Amino acid sequence: MSPPPSNTRRPPHDPEPYRVSGDLTWFTHGRVTELTDAVCAASAGQIQRRTIGHSVEGRSIERLTVGRGPVKVMMWSQMHGDEPTHTAVIFELLGLFNHEPDSAATREVLDACTLEIIPMLNPDGAERNQRRNADGIDINRDARHLQTPEGRLLKAQAEQLQPDFAFNLHNQHRRTQVGSGKVASVSLLTPPIDEADTQTESTARAKHVAAVFLEAVHDRCPGRVSRYDADYMPRSFGEMIQQMGVPTVLIEAGGWQTGDDRELVTLHFDGMLATLHAIATGDYLKSDRAAYEALPRSDEHRLFDLLIDGGEIHNGCGTDPFVGGLGINRDMGVSSIADVGDLFENGGLQVLDAAGLVCRPGRFLYVPEFFPNQLPTQDECVNLLSQGVTSLIGTIDVIDVDQVDAVEHMNEHCGLPLHIGFVADCYGLRELTKYDAAHAVSGLSAGGVLAIIAGADPWTDSFADWFGLPVVALEDLTEPEDDRSATLARKLNPARGRGRLTLGAPADVTVAAPGPLIPANLRYVIVAGKVAWAGGELAAPEQGRVLRRGRSLQHAPH
Repeated sequence: MSPPPSNTRRPPHDPEPYRVSGDLTWFTHGRVTELTDAVCAASAGQIQRRTIGHSVEGRSIERLTVGRGPVKVMMWSQMHGDEPTHTAVIFELLGLFNHEPDSAATREVLDACTLEIIPMLNPDGAERNQRRNADGIDINRDARHLQTPEGRLLKAQAEQLQPDFAFNLHNQHRRTQVGSGKVASVSLLTPPIDEADTQTESTARAKHVAAVFLEAVHDRCPGRVSRYDADYMPRSFGEMIQQMGVPTVLIEAGGWQTGDDRELVTLHFDGMLATLHAIATGDYLKSDRAAYEALPRSDEHRLFDLLIDGGEIHNGCGTDPFVGGLGINRDMGVSSIADVGDLFENGGLQVLDAAGLVCRPGRFLYVPEFFPNQLPTQDECVNLLSQGVTSLIGTIDVIDVDQVDAVEHMNEHCGLPLHIGFVADCYGLRELTKYDAAHAVSGLSAGGVLAIIAGADPWTDSFADWFGLPVVALEDLTEPEDDRSATLARKLNPARGRGRLTLGAPADVTVAAPGPLIPANLRYVIVAGKVAWAGGELAAPEQGRVLRRGRSLQHAPH
C-alpha cells in the first residue's frame, strides 16, 4: 500500500494553524457551533452545512459536507456527549483542508470522496458532559426501537446518504488497557452483522479500512492498539449500518501514557487522514486485514492513573501494615485511592515500584507564621516536601484586610506543590466597624479557612457555629511543632477516610525506606494523585489545592 502524503510538520514555535486550541476534553454545543462557523467561513464555500434535526431539548444537529468525489464517507462523533476526541479530529481535518487546499492530501481526498460529517450527534449530553441524552437514554443502544430523536436522525441520514463507508467515532475509558500495563490509545472494531459474525464483502472491506488505521498509528503507540472488547450488539448503530451493507468501522480513542490529550488527538488525526487517503486512492484494499484480526482485545482490567506497587502500607487506621498496591485515579479534578491490595493485573499509566518501601498518608503541618498573602516560595515547598509534608496550614488574621482579600481570591488550585489552608484568628472582631466586620466575616466564609482559634473573644463560638468551623484552643497551638500539628489535624479531620490510605481516601502519600520519615529515607511524595517530589527534586510544581471545609482536607499527622 502506498504511503499517504505526509502532513507537513512545523516546528514547535510555529504550530499548525488548523489545530483546535483550548480544552480537548469537553466540547459543548456552543463550542461546536463556533468551530463550525469558523471552518465554514474559511472554506470559501467548499464546506456546506445544514441543520438535519434537533435534540430532545431542541438543540440543532448539523451535518457538514466537504469534497467533490463519488465515494461517500459518512462519519459521526459525540453520540455519547462526553466523548469528544474525534470532534476535535474532525475540525482539525476540516481546518487542514482549508489551510492547505493545494496539498496532495487535500486534493486526493476531496477529489475522490465526499465527506458527510455529523460532528455532534448528542448536543444535550455534551452540554452536561454526560454519555446519555437528555432523556437518559444511551443513543447507541437505540438502533432497534428508535425512541430518541437523535437515533432516528442518524438512521435517516444513513438511509438518505447511502454511504460507501461509515466511521462510528467514540472515546473509551482513558484507563482501558491492552496487554499488561499498557494503555489502549486506539481500539478498533468492525461491527458484526449477526451473532455468528457472518463475513460478507462489506465486513471484509471494513477490516481492510481498520487495518489502514492500524498501520498508520501503530509505530506511534506500539502495543497500545486493541480490538474493542465487544461482540454483536443488536441495539447499536454500528451493527445496524454494517447490516445495510456499508463497510463500518468503530474507532475508539482511549488514553495516552502521559495523559496528554493533544498527543491523543494528533494520533487519531493522523490515523484518520491516512485512512481517508487510502479510501480515496483505493489502496485500502492492499492493507493486511489479518493485522486487524490479530489485534488483542482490550483488557477488562483498567489501568490506574498511578499505581504504587508492592509497598508496605501503613494505612493510618491503627491496624497492622500489609504489603500491596495503591491504585490512584484522577477524575473530575479529584484524586483518590481507587483500589488497595493485589493490583498486578491492572497496572498503571505511571507505576512506582515500592518494593521494600513504606507507604504512609502525607504529613500535615501547622506553621502559624504562614499567611494567605505570604505564600511559601518554591524552595520552601521543596523543603517541606522533603519532610513528607503534603498539607500546610497557616493562620489568617481576619482583621487584616490584605489577608482576607488574599484568601478570598484563592482559586481551587493554589499554584503550589502543596495543599494549603488556614485557621482564623478572630480576636477583636466585634470592635470593628460594621463595614470592616462584614469584610472580615467574608474572609471567614472563604473556602481556605478551616477552623477558628479560640481566644478571649466570646463571639468565637458563635462564629464557629455559624460557619460550621471547629474551634482550636490557644493552648493546643503552643505545644511543640509535631504535637500542635497532630492536635490541629485531629480537629480538622473529622470526616471518615481522610488521612488514611483506604478506598476513596484522598491520594496524598509518602513513600520512604523503612525507619523514621526523614529526607534521607524519603523516595516519593504524592500530592493530589501526582508525584510532587522524587529523588530530592520537585517533580510536579502546581498540583496543590486550597483545602475546603468538609471536602478537601485530607491528611492526618504522623
